[in-house]
Amino acid sequence: LTDHGGDIHTPASNYGGLTALQAACKGNKMEVVRYLLEKGANINAPPAARDGFTVLEASLAAKDTAMFRFLLEQGASIGQPQGHSSHILRLLIDQMLFNLVPLALDASANVNEISKWGRNALQGAAIQGHVKIVLLLLEGGGKSQRPPCTANGRTVLEGAAEHGRLDTVKLLLVAGAEP
Repeated sequence: LTDHGGDIHTPASNYGGLTALQAACKGNKMEVVRYLLEKGANINAPPAARDGFTVLEASLAAKDTAMFRFLLEQGASIGQPQGHSSHILRLLIDQMLFNLVPLALDASANVNEISKWGRNALQGAAIQGHVKIVLLLLEGGGKSQRPPCTANGRTVLEGAAEHGRLDTVKLLLVAGAEP
């Protein structure tokens, strides 16, 4: 199609649309992703205004470490405004893609970035009881002491305690969370 006038720069439609590159990432089509990038596709093209995906978000559909890593190596912005209400670290934790968290942190993902409902990655990991991820996020600059999220108003410590995550509660207290 590109040889016959197809435009790889066509933006995503407003409602759930994808660029060609975002679609290839969502389908885990590495060969197509490489081709589109070689042809100049914008790796950081904005997602659809509603229900859209960045290339990194789209790549999570396949749960493919290689695709996620490749996109970061090619310059995908970890801090790009996301198509969903949660940022990339929160999505990784919610989808239990823990092996990708260190890659996101190495790419300077904002550990304390807050979703539109006031939640962040540390809260998600603490509530789910993922002690190793909580420790990794704390080491990456996560703040154990921050205001409660705006939806269902829990601090990191309150969320961990409410869900019975004793190991996480102990870790957060050692890290400076106020009881």
